[in-house]
Amino acid sequence: MTCGEYVEKGEDQCGHVLAAKDCGFGLLFHPLNNHLQHAKCNNPRFTPSAGVSNALTVDERYGAGTVRSLIEMKRKETKEWSKQEYEDRIRELPAYKASLQ
Repeated sequence: MTCGEYVEKGEDQCGHVLAAKDCGFGLLFHPLNNHLQHAKCNNPRFTPSAGVSNALTVDERYGAGTVRSLIEMKRKETKEWSKQEYEDRIRELPAYKASLQ
């Protein structure tokens, strides 16, 4: 999402358009706020403009105003899941279900 280059396995990280440390629980796992990035692209020390690049790419990919809608979602308080709710959500994932077979 940031540099547009192919990401090799082992170099990949989950980057957030709105930073994970203060995006709020509602956006922490939101698919439009999470994107594959190189480790260096996900580090503001090495790529300080990553957030801007990501925002432009998200709006190009998903439509103008997508980042604005994420910002509006950030303003809404969302209840964090309990440990049991996390476990229930994990059990719903297709990859988890496949691992049981």
